[in-house]
Amino acid sequence: MADTPKVRPESRMLIDGKLVDADSGKTFTNVNPATEEALGEVADASAAEMGRAITAARRAFDETRWATDRAFR
Repeated sequence: MADTPKVRPESRMLIDGKLVDADSGKTFTNVNPATEEALGEVADASAAEMGRAITAARRAFDETRWATDRAFR
């Protein structure tokens, strides 16, 4: 049996290609809804951070080849 790779959880958010903490520095526990097992701490994003993520995603879709190049995706 092959060794299972070790998972290295990431608590930061990926916004505009960068891993960032919440502006507030706050986190919350991510819980598996099926087992109620705590999976780890994750950044507690604000509405402003959500807006930045949406803007970055829209820009990536509109200004890069991501939307038109299936092989790139």
